[in-house]
Amino acid sequence: MHVSRRGLLLGGAGLGLIGVGLASCGPQDGGSTANAEGGAGGSVTGPAAPPETGAAPPAPVARIRYDVASDEGQAMLKLYASAVAAMMARPEGDPLNWSFQWYSDWVRGELDASGKTSEMARIYGNIPSAARTLAQKMWDGCQAHGPNEDEDFFLPWHRMYVFAFENIIRAVSGDAAFTLPYWDYTDASEFAIPPQFRLANDPVWGSLYRSARNPGVNAGQPISDADTLNLAILSETSYSSNGGDAGFCAGLDNGLHGAVHVSVGDATNGMGVVPWAANDPLFWLHHCNIDRIWATWNAAGHANPSDPAFLGKPFPFADPNGAEIDYVVSNFLDTATAGYGYDVLAGGVASPQAAQTVPQSAAEVKRAAPSAPTLAPAPSPQIVQGAPPAPPPAAPMATRSLQRTVIPPPPKAAPVVTHATEDVALGPAGIRVQLTQAAAAPYSP
Repeated sequence: MHVSRRGLLLGGAGLGLIGVGLASCGPQDGGSTANAEGGAGGSVTGPAAPPETGAAPPAPVARIRYDVASDEGQAMLKLYASAVAAMMARPEGDPLNWSFQWYSDWVRGELDASGKTSEMARIYGNIPSAARTLAQKMWDGCQAHGPNEDEDFFLPWHRMYVFAFENIIRAVSGDAAFTLPYWDYTDASEFAIPPQFRLANDPVWGSLYRSARNPGVNAGQPISDADTLNLAILSETSYSSNGGDAGFCAGLDNGLHGAVHVSVGDATNGMGVVPWAANDPLFWLHHCNIDRIWATWNAAGHANPSDPAFLGKPFPFADPNGAEIDYVVSNFLDTATAGYGYDVLAGGVASPQAAQTVPQSAAEVKRAAPSAPTLAPAPSPQIVQGAPPAPPPAAPMATRSLQRTVIPPPPKAAPVVTHATEDVALGPAGIRVQLTQAAAAPYSP
């Protein structure tokens, strides 16, 4: 197979090997649905434009996203699990169906357009419909995971993608107060995936389980350690690549972002390979945290690109009614403009949005947050595929307040992840490789 786009491994070089990338979240204004989400079939540009320099401070944001390990995050996670199950039960081809949203990142199957072509034919045939038209526009939309794509769109595209997905979760769950929790894997207490994602066939949490994860991950072993799961990228000062400096956007994409993908999912039909990544419900919490890291970088005073071609770029998504909605990059460069914020920024930095947000009611947020499930002790770490032994398993995650262990970033260095089976080093430098056709993986959403 000639890899023209999402080649294996979401790991480096923009998910690398082929100059790929992934990322995170986006706006949500549940109260002003007509403005932020558009009417049926409508095409809008997204949230209101950012305030001018020197304008009054922005109004309190509508919603806050929480650490999945907090009480509030646990409450949101329970809503999320229920909504994922409901989306998986919707008819194929429905824009609110789980696979439709997954395919908006990249369609399962081959790493070129043939996967999209075959799935379009299988699901829709040749019968015209609004959903078919939207799928044709949206699917394989991930930026920037292929040739002739601008890496600088990695962060804003994923912010829009997660934002639109979050609005759909609200619609499916029936809870307008829902916000997507983030998984803060740079906190030492969260090096393992949240326990709710490891409970196959559980009546509450089973929808979050995927078997296509690396050995030990579903047993609660840490996915990596502080040498990889750190915030060194925040020391970057430029958003875009400049000479030998990858810049913040590509450095985050090809470093921490890709390392988490490859560390969690296998490279057959899991998070470690682009066409399957968004099938894992953990994908969305991961990208929410990537968005939070971008917000932290901006809060430190670092600037995003300002050229018209970047600011004016539109991307299509599905609104909560399944109709097309077009978002423009300029309206998604600031989380407050998009109507949301984070409980705390990366590394324990205070969140300006959280400080000025109108608190959501107890009925909306503290809805009997479930305790973390009790799991059997994780087995002893095993050496897998010649990789070094994993560190000792972290203690099972319990619900907690917003106190966190902050790991100071090490001296700036480009993170590099090596995936043993492919023997490809993933790092900030773009890599292009030729891959041979692998046997098609069975479809198991």
